[in-house]
Amino acid sequence: RVALFALFFNPGGITVKELGDALRDTKLTPPALRKLGWGGLYPWDWDAASAERSFSAIQDRPFVPPVLRELILDRQPEATLDFARRVARWRFTRIISAHLNAPIKAGPADWMRAWYFLEDKALDLEKLLPPPLRRAEPTDG
Repeated sequence: RVALFALFFNPGGITVKELGDALRDTKLTPPALRKLGWGGLYPWDWDAASAERSFSAIQDRPFVPPVLRELILDRQPEATLDFARRVARWRFTRIISAHLNAPIKAGPADWMRAWYFLEDKALDLEKLLPPPLRRAEPTDG
């Protein structure tokens, strides 16, 4: 669940507790979990249905976690898309990720779907560039 929350940067899947309640609830944390860190402090409650929906949404397909989308990759959308397009030129039928379940059956089109979120951002940022630095508009002829 912690991994899903971090991957999705999705506060809708949790209900934040009041500090006093969270501190009192540390007594309920099993000793084995206390050893994992934070002294057993979990300052939120999980929405189990949300965790299941989140897992189903990312299962068996490439995706870019929202925390990376919003905090890192959208800073240079065109450069990031260039990278994604270079990878999409490779001929592949599966992706072996460093995290989660692997391998997953996916080809270049599946890979590019994971980067769709940058398309509009790249175009919007380009509008801010002075005309000499913008990409040439396509012509019909």
